[in-house]
Amino acid sequence: MKTTFLSSVVLALCALQVSGSPIEERSPSVQKEVREVDGGFVSTCTDTTVNTSNVVLTTTCRNAAGDPITSSISLNSCIANANGQVVFRVGGNFANSCPGRAFLFTSTSAEMFAQCDNDSGQLVSSTIDLNSVFTNNNGILTCP
Repeated sequence: MKTTFLSSVVLALCALQVSGSPIEERSPSVQKEVREVDGGFVSTCTDTTVNTSNVVLTTTCRNAAGDPITSSISLNSCIANANGQVVFRVGGNFANSCPGRAFLFTSTSAEMFAQCDNDSGQLVSSTIDLNSVFTNNNGILTCP
């Protein structure tokens, strides 16, 4: 199931790159957690990656002086699994119950696609906008 999900996400991401389709076009079964945070991080950070084994987000952000600072934060510190949906929650520790994860980073967005166990033990697909969860706080990634 994990391989099928990740293969499907990779194919979908490739199709987006080729067709230029906006990421906002989603199937009705995928829900998106929306949480407004002043600033986010995408507009002031570059070279964003996620270590998929320990779900640590690393990026290089500009501080107030314009200097680049490389910063990392665990996605577990700010994201939870709520009945199969990835949502913002400090200390969420989602990774153990969300075995399927894929990421899309562009110059304007940062999204995580996940398959998480719901309360019945079934895998459910969901998406979260990481730019609405994390912010650049003077060069350091934080989640408020």
